[in-house]
Amino acid sequence: MIKNYFFAFLLLFVLQSGFSQTEKLINGKILHEQFHVEKVEVANFSSKKVAVTNAAGEFSIMAKAGDELIFISKDHDIKKIVLDQKTIDKNKLIISLILKPEELKEVIITKMPSIKLSTDKTYEQGKLNQLIIK
Repeated sequence: MIKNYFFAFLLLFVLQSGFSQTEKLINGKILHEQFHVEKVEVANFSSKKVAVTNAAGEFSIMAKAGDELIFISKDHDIKKIVLDQKTIDKNKLIISLILKPEELKEVIITKMPSIKLSTDKTYEQGKLNQLIIK
């Protein structure tokens, strides 16, 4: 009888530890300076699953504790995070991405001709007043 209780307890313990490591649907939002970022690929490196953010910057992906999520966008730096159990229990990730600097190939500076104002000060003042009133 004691053996049966022991095996039942052992089976319950094994099942509980097995279920705690199962994948769970994680929801999140990706932002850049408080603006939603769409078309960002969210890849679970461990399970090789991929999701893409919608127009509101939201995504959903299956993950478990210890999984590494990678956020890939052509306009932003790649970001990697490792999920812990606390983050999974919260189930609302908010990820902030950093914009990639734009590299210019060549910049040409040319001399601009100076603007000559007319000598009629009354005419020039009237033009300025029209700009200010509008």
